[in-house]
Amino acid sequence: MGVSDAIVSGRKVVASSATAERLSTTQTNAKWVLIQPETDNTGVILVGGNSTLSHAATARTGIVLTALDSPVPFTVRDLRDLWLLCSVDGDGVTYVYMQKA
Repeated sequence: MGVSDAIVSGRKVVASSATAERLSTTQTNAKWVLIQPETDNTGVILVGGNSTLSHAATARTGIVLTALDSPVPFTVRDLRDLWLLCSVDGDGVTYVYMQKA
């Protein structure tokens, strides 16, 4: 770890199941991130690289996460690069990332 690197944690709740949201709305330089669905989610969360995620059975895209899944690692440069789409309003994720100086 560099002198300015730090492990940081956060939480993201997706307000509407109709709209994908960025994991972070501000530039957040990172080396990696672990994303875990909240244990009280009642639907599924899709994680992907853009806002075109889809829950449609014939067009589903992204990584599917459910409430009991283990954390999933992603290598990213910026947390804004990851998008979330939930099947139920208000479901969310918790995450831990290595902040890059």
